[in-house]
Amino acid sequence: MAWKQIAPIRSRDEYSRFILDHLAEHIETRFALIVQWDGYVLDGSRWRDEFLNYDYVGAPWPHFEDRQTVGNGGFSLRSKRLLEACRGLQLHKNEAEDVLVCRSYRHELEKKHGLRFAPEHLARQFAYERTEKQGDEFGFHGVFNMIRDMPQAEFSAILAALEPHLLGRRESGEIIREALRRGHFHTLRQGLRQRLSWCR
Repeated sequence: MAWKQIAPIRSRDEYSRFILDHLAEHIETRFALIVQWDGYVLDGSRWRDEFLNYDYVGAPWPHFEDRQTVGNGGFSLRSKRLLEACRGLQLHKNEAEDVLVCRSYRHELEKKHGLRFAPEHLARQFAYERTEKQGDEFGFHGVFNMIRDMPQAEFSAILAALEPHLLGRRESGEIIREALRRGHFHTLRQGLRQRLSWCR
């Protein structure tokens, strides 16, 4: 496995721009598994070769009610074809790259490039994010899920190591609520540290 240093990514917009415009040049395989820091593979034996029949697989979004509910990019499988097709897509202000790819430009990517997005039932077997955990998923994404599944000391140590302002308001709020519910006061302190960084 080769490591390649890239320029620092200092914002979510810069991250989105890198994924859209530059990730493809670093990928030498037909597919890439994108895993952000707040997600991981839960059980490698749950991998299904059927995932490779699609150019994009990511956890479903329950807050959308149309047929474009797949999927979250924080733990996602993407084909090299899709990565190349996404180069140069116009990034709208404050729009995450996964929303851009899976909703704003999905029809164009399907029609112009013949790309395929996984159906929701298969995406649920691939990963969960803001849907209920089924128990048979390959992986997951979301710091709000980490607090539910990791030992308190381990999760608190991860939070303590994060740079201030890394978590968004919504994520830090979810951590605080879950820590209060569970009585995890050390975790609560670290969550508040992230929350207060937004006020500076």
